[in-house]
Amino acid sequence: MSVLIQPFKMRTLHKFEREDIVRPFLRWAGGKQRLLPALLDRLPPREKIGAYFEPFAGAASLFLAVGFKDAWLGDLNAPLINTYRHIRDSPEAVFGQAKKLTNLLAIFKSSFYYETREKYNEDLLAETILQAARFIFLNHSNFNGIYRVNKSKGHYNVPYGHKHIINTPSLERLLAISKRLENVELRVGYYDEMLDNVVPGDFVYLDPPYPVLSKTAHFTAYTIDKFSEKHHRELGAIANELKDRGANVMISSTDVPLIRELFQGWEFFG
Repeated sequence: MSVLIQPFKMRTLHKFEREDIVRPFLRWAGGKQRLLPALLDRLPPREKIGAYFEPFAGAASLFLAVGFKDAWLGDLNAPLINTYRHIRDSPEAVFGQAKKLTNLLAIFKSSFYYETREKYNEDLLAETILQAARFIFLNHSNFNGIYRVNKSKGHYNVPYGHKHIINTPSLERLLAISKRLENVELRVGYYDEMLDNVVPGDFVYLDPPYPVLSKTAHFTAYTIDKFSEKHHRELGAIANELKDRGANVMISSTDVPLIRELFQGWEFFG
């Protein structure tokens, strides 16, 4: 069992690796695109992996890179999972709606961004193609790819990024992601609910919000629920239980005393 910790040693993906990789459709603070080589180097042999579980999906960089056939992806972010579902089932429609929004932004600039953000928050839990397209549009036109919500209502509150060119995902990429997502179980909920389904031989990748290094380190809140030390301890207990039951578990985090305490006896690398 292994823990990937910061600071990370980087290597460049080999050409044969790049050819098979599908890149995420999101700009995502905390995404693991740059860490793929390190993650890929530590994967168990494919023939020894049962099902794949990733309950903190986010941009799902590892899943999209590998394309596990039997997979479960989950997140507490319901609009994110709604977007994955519609990319899986209707990639052309999502692309068309996102393209319309991007074209209107080119005309109306910041006013259209804030108008779309307001409509997105009004329809926050709507499970529609338009809401999925808004999610992608806001992610690519906002400030720095952050997904942040307020504490009171869980409303998305990231400002306009004032980028000159908005590069939303191409139809080709969405089609490739849709192919990856075929037959994937997509869940909204807490990580422990998904991990109840893990059996020996399955591979679990855990990428929770990292432990806070200082009082000012938490600049984003992906959902209303912050991930506290208590949550990290609960996750550590579950991860160790899964390991003892015969699952393959890999975690990415920071090298702090709490993580060293929770995962004693695990292999640390970075």
